[in-house]
Amino acid sequence: MSQRWIVRTLPLLVAATLAVEAAFAHLRTMPLVKSDAIAVFGFSFGAMAAIRLGSASYRSTMRLDVRGLRALAMFYGSCDATSTNDVVRAAYQ
Repeated sequence: MSQRWIVRTLPLLVAATLAVEAAFAHLRTMPLVKSDAIAVFGFSFGAMAAIRLGSASYRSTMRLDVRGLRALAMFYGSCDATSTNDVVRAAYQ
């Protein structure tokens, strides 16, 4: 994974993650949603954002409020957990 890819992509991942946080806030206000049992499913780029929600270190760093998160599912996301790139590896911690 090149530095160029990271520089171009990281802001998009942050924006996608913040959008998911906003979706959580909205879902928690809906009466038909069980606010303490929310699942996130991501495909491709959304999968990369979803897996970051599962990372305690990423949630702490970003100060994300994803109360109620109980399940994550990703399809066709990054499979590079053994990457030498700190940004990519951090998503899996």
